[in-house]
Amino acid sequence: MTDDTAGRIVSARVANPGAIAEAAAARARRPELTGASERLFIIVADHRARGSLGAGADPMAMADRAKLLRRLQTALGRPGADGFLGTPDLVEDLLATGALEDKIVIGPMNRGGLAGAVFEIDDQFTGYDAAAMGLL
Repeated sequence: MTDDTAGRIVSARVANPGAIAEAAAARARRPELTGASERLFIIVADHRARGSLGAGADPMAMADRAKLLRRLQTALGRPGADGFLGTPDLVEDLLATGALEDKIVIGPMNRGGLAGAVFEIDDQFTGYDAAAMGLL
């Protein structure tokens, strides 16, 4: 992924707002959940939905969207990477780059709000909901 990938994704969204839906519909899907190894390795990036941007010693590792997209595309391109679980915006951007071809794609039902706040239990969904994932 080049440094300009994020800019190209934005330009593509402006020029053709339906491109993401088209990419999702045309995406090659896996014939089975697991392969011969019977293992499943999913790359996960839904942490940003609640403002968690750190990884390892870098508290802002996921703050730069272009860098995050490059890292995700690299991880998804590795042998043995079966799929991706991430927020709707990242799923759409990775669809636009073709990184989710032949991968399992999982949409989390994230909550927004502040962890530990007295009103935390009342947080609203900020990612997918059951209807969007086809569960209702």
